[in-house]
This record gives sequence, structure tokens and C-alpha cells, in this order.
Amino acid sequence: MPLTPDAGILPSKFNGVYFVMFNGAERVLCLADYAALQDLGARHNMTEDFLAVFHAFRPEIEKRASAKFDAGERDANGNVVLTGADLNF
Repeated sequence: MPLTPDAGILPSKFNGVYFVMFNGAERVLCLADYAALQDLGARHNMTEDFLAVFHAFRPEIEKRASAKFDAGERDANGNVVLTGADLNF
């Protein structure tokens, strides 16, 4: 079942951008890795501002988080973490 997005985010210069999605009533914490966002921005000739990159590509990032969740790929805490391999588009 695809996750549904929530508007809230929590940027962290050390980790990346945390965002919440929902699997029905279950809240799923997701993380778009800081370095992966910087690399994504560089590939698209954008600023290295990781938060601006997240906002520019948020629908695709959420789609990839949902696909990773559906594949059962969660960390030990049940979170979905998107790294460079996940954001290589």
C-alpha cells in the first residue's frame, strides 16, 4: 500500500530532511540523507542547499520513500532512510 504524505518536515544539517508519511493510521518517519540531497542538487545544476533540493523534488522523494517502504526496507527503528542510491535520478 503506498504511503500518503504529510506536510511537515524537520531539516537537520547533520542528517538531512526528516518527513512523515502515513500507512493508513501508522506514522512512518522518513529521512532523505543530507549528502544524497546535495548530490541530487548537483546532478540537476541546482544550489547545494539541501532543503531547497528537497522541496524541488519532494514528490519524487516521497514516491521513492513509499516504494522503499512497500519493499519492506526500513531501518532498525522502522524508519525509511533514503540514501544516494535511492535518490540517484
